[in-house]
Amino acid sequence: MTFKEKLVRLRKIKKLTQDEFAMAVGVSRQAVYKWESGQSYPEVAKLREIKLLFGISIDDLLDDTFDVELPEKKRKRRAKKENA
Repeated sequence: MTFKEKLVRLRKIKKLTQDEFAMAVGVSRQAVYKWESGQSYPEVAKLREIKLLFGISIDDLLDDTFDVELPEKKRKRRAKKENA
């Protein structure tokens, strides 16, 4: 899972809009859009803010082999839809 995919998933798990996420990290919504679309990466100081907000290590954020799991409830619902 790529960095941009993780950001989107983590933000949605926390039920944050791009605006809310941007305010929590101290950047513009446009910066969040660029991160989530893969156009740019956050500065190190902002990676630290993201780490604190989502409770994930910077290593896991940047490691493409690490996947962010969906919460249990969403996984069950998604599995039911896929089997239907």
